[in-house]
Amino acid sequence: MTEDGALHPSIGTQSVGAGPAIQLLQARYALAIVRLLMERPQRSVNLLIGTGARSAATLRVRLNELQQSGVICRRNDYYELTPLGQRLNALVSAIDRFQATYPGVDSAGLLVALQRRYAMVIMRALIPGELGFNGLQRMTKVPSATTLSRRLTDLEALGLLEKTVHSTMPPRTLYRHSQVGAAFNMVIGHIVLWGEGLPPDQLNWRIALESAAATEPPE
Repeated sequence: MTEDGALHPSIGTQSVGAGPAIQLLQARYALAIVRLLMERPQRSVNLLIGTGARSAATLRVRLNELQQSGVICRRNDYYELTPLGQRLNALVSAIDRFQATYPGVDSAGLLVALQRRYAMVIMRALIPGELGFNGLQRMTKVPSATTLSRRLTDLEALGLLEKTVHSTMPPRTLYRHSQVGAAFNMVIGHIVLWGEGLPPDQLNWRIALESAAATEPPE
């Protein structure tokens, strides 16, 4: 467990896997470091200023994780991206497009929230379209209605899902991706592609979400 509560994945130099990729990149300052290093190699003091990290110790933790993961390397006093790290360019571009469209949404915060159990499974189940509560429980195989209800409430609060209550007898509630949720699926897809070592032009967000959902952690 890292200083900021992110699980430190064990990954190699060519690919990292879908779950570990999400865990690595959702950690505080990780994407900010990658973004700065895409411009040019940087000293740690420049990264401290550029990321706005709260302390040099916190920044060192994140730099060490990215180094051990094969995303960055250090040459003399400078940090730079490895070939694996350079392949994150498509993800950074996807995040830039998402943030330009939804400037008030915290991408890193969404990645943290989607690590909770069944969150990715629910997002995957709603790709074809809206579903009712019972349909979602059948599709996701969440073991209890209470757990599913709690996770749906979480995703709705994040703005990733919308629900509509129909005044029937009995009342029926339908869930679907919000515009934000549908757009953020593309960001997840790029992370999974990078984690699996696939080129960006192979992006298939349905398959990507299935891969991410299959690697979710226990609750």
